[in-house]
Order: sequence, then C-alpha cells, then structure tokens
Amino acid sequence: MRYRDDYGFDGAAMSERNSNEQLRRAVADSGSTYQALALRINRLGAERGLRLTYGRAAISQWIAGHQPPADVRDLVAEVLTQRLGSQVTASALWPDSLASKGLLFLDPVDQSIGLLADLTATDLTQPGPLTGIAYQPQAMITAVWRWLLGPAEPEAQRTDERASVQVTDLDAVHTALTDLDQRDHHDGGLAIRPEAVRLLHRDVVPLLRRPAPPALRRDLLALAALATRRAAMACYDAGEQGLAQHYFVQGLRLAHGAGHRALGAHILVSMAHQAIDLDHPGLAGELATAAAAGAGNTAPATLTAKIALMQARASARRGTAAECRDHLDDARRLFDTADPAQEPHWTGNISQPYVDGQIATCQLDLGALPDAFHHAHAAIDQHDAHQRRRQATSRLLLARVLAAQGDTTAASHAGQIACGLVADLASHRAHRDLTLLTTDLKPARHHDDVHAFLDQARTLLTTVA
Repeated sequence: MRYRDDYGFDGAAMSERNSNEQLRRAVADSGSTYQALALRINRLGAERGLRLTYGRAAISQWIAGHQPPADVRDLVAEVLTQRLGSQVTASALWPDSLASKGLLFLDPVDQSIGLLADLTATDLTQPGPLTGIAYQPQAMITAVWRWLLGPAEPEAQRTDERASVQVTDLDAVHTALTDLDQRDHHDGGLAIRPEAVRLLHRDVVPLLRRPAPPALRRDLLALAALATRRAAMACYDAGEQGLAQHYFVQGLRLAHGAGHRALGAHILVSMAHQAIDLDHPGLAGELATAAAAGAGNTAPATLTAKIALMQARASARRGTAAECRDHLDDARRLFDTADPAQEPHWTGNISQPYVDGQIATCQLDLGALPDAFHHAHAAIDQHDAHQRRRQATSRLLLARVLAAQGDTTAASHAGQIACGLVADLASHRAHRDLTLLTTDLKPARHHDDVHAFLDQARTLLTTVA
C-alpha cells in the first residue's frame, strides 16, 4: 500500500495558493465536518488499496489552495457525490485545467489513471469545455518521445488481494469493446461515443484501481489502452479532434504502463491517421515513423503494413511520389505475408479493402488516377456489409476519383449512392468526405446530374450540421 501524510500534498502536486471556492462550497453543502469527510476519504481509499491518514487539517489545506494527488482528488469527488446525491467530478473541484493536462505523459501510471478518471467523468457530466478543445499538432511530441525513450514501468507492488481483479472482469470489458468496435463501423463514432466513455469511466477505471497480480495487471493496462483508443476514435469520428488527441495520449501512456510496445504503436498510427485527415502530413509522417521505431520487431505484420500505409499517405500529401511508392510497396508486401491466425484481435480492421482504400487515396493525391480508380473500386467490392462507414467513404473516394478524371456523371451517381449510406451514419469523417466531393463537383454544377447530386448532398449536410 502507499501512504499519504496528514496534509496530503507534496511540492510537485501543489497548486497556486488561491482559496479553492469550488471545494469549500461543496464541503459546506455536504453537511460534513472536515474530520468526518477526511475519515470517509480514508475508508474509501482503503477499499482501493491506499492507506490514507488524512484528518481535518488536510481538508483545510486543500480548501486553502493546496492540491492533493490525482487519485485522492478522485476519492474526494466520489465521497462528495455520495453525500450530495449528485455527480461531482475532480475536475470541477480543481478546475485548474483538465484541458491543459490531458496531453501529459504522467508518472507513475496511477497518475494517468487519475487523469483519465477526471477526463471521463467531466466528459460524461460537463462535456461542453472538453468538446471545444482545439487540436494541437505539436503538443503531443513530448508524450511520443516519453513513450519511445522512457524507462519500463516498475512492477506494481500489490500485496492486498482482497478485491483483486479477475480474468472474468477483463473478459467482460473485452466483450463490450468488441461490440463497440462493430457498432462504430456500422453506425459511426458519434453514435457510440457516450458508451465508449462510459465503459472507460464505469468499468475500466475502477478495475485499474483495484489490486491485481502483476501479469493480470499488465493485461488490464493493455485492455484499458485499447478502450481509451476506442474513445479517442469515437471522438475523432465525432469531429472532436482536440478531445480525441487527449484520449490518444492517455491510451499511449497506458500501453507504456503495460509494457506493450506494439499496442503503443497501434495507437500512434491512429494518431498519424488523424493528423493526415487534419492536413498535417509532416506530423503524420513523424508519428508513423515513431510507431515503427518504437514497436521494432514486436509489431505484427498487419500493423507494420498500416504504419507503412500512413507513411505513404504522408508522403503522397507532401507530393513526394517516389517515397510514397516505396512505402506502398512495403505495405503490400507486409500485408500479403501476414498470417491471419497469428495476428492479434486488435488488428482485425486492417483488412484488404482497408489497404486498397489507403492506396487509392495516395494515388488520388498524387494524380495517378487509373491506379486510384482500380483500388477504390476494389475496396468497395470487398467491404463487409456491416461496415457502412467504410462503404460510404469508399464510394465517396471512388466518386472523387471519377470527378478528377472528368466523368462528372458517374461521379454524381456514385455520390448519390454514397448519400444514402451517409444519411444513416453519425460520422463526421463521412460528412467531411461528402463535403470534399461537393467541392470537387461544384465547377460542373450546370450539368443536371451534378446539380441533382449537389442538392441531395446540401440537404443532407444541412440536416446533420
């Protein structure tokens, strides 16, 4: 167990010495004395494997402006939630900014777990400020370097096994995560985003705070990293790019805590994909290169292929055709040599139609339109029926290729089919791709087919705006 002194602060955790009015009001409204509140915090901490010795002086110090560690802030919020009968979050009690902390790579990993608890609790109860967080292209470089070069996580010392995590707990989270993955492809990230965050907050974070044997603890951290990536991807597809970036970084931290280099690379290459979509090809290339360097020979073949695809996407966007072709050759070779039976379950979405779609996008960026058409068409033919978002984005990609080739009639017809799919999706990425196609076809709007498509697209985009 870890011990905390009666005041519950240290130099690194102190905030500016300004009175914490949010905490003072919440304590007053709870009707608890400082001593009674401290005892409740100590008892709840004991259930989580912490041996706390707080008293009334600690509460006074916190109200005066000192800040306890992140896991203790969570305990205070939970105790006050019980007393007040309404949700209280640590970030509401200590609002010195969750938004500024979400991109930090905190040590030890328990600090990151506390930050994730704050992030998810606020996302569920007071999402307004979080959904407005701006994407910061260079802000996570420090976190990436920490992942690449930081020392391995020290083995947690857990001696109290009274409330230990069980394998069945991980199985339940894995089942829920698999369901969210499938629904994300079918309905879009905006549709599953609240459930992805709830899974983290209500199931994953409490498990992370319970004792577990070392091997199971590592498995739990890896599963938590996947669940955090799922929340990030849902925010990304919902158009909340800054918040997605925060979840990605915290997922990367959890993967590092698990000692799972390949999983960290998986998260980094997802961050690279986001950077490409937000038109930061230089950053995307750096993230993909970091993923390759950090995973080394631990990466499964399909993941290594995806890394090469993101490097190719970055090269194509920068207009470096030869470099792009080299990366595409690597991606094809790696994907073709992969043995599906040997690949981890979390690489399952890296499929042949996904590879074809990424190649087609590269070729479109480079102006190699016959190749782009071939691969875009192949992607459409191979997508599973339940992957409606990929079907929609692939058809929109094909339509953009046709428009670039000057076949505006075929492009409009493909766009109209895509509109039928996009209408049933809660996906910012699908809407963005539809917007790109309308931009491509506007110069030909005097043609009847194009005009009809643009009217349909305008109505759809206005409805979802």
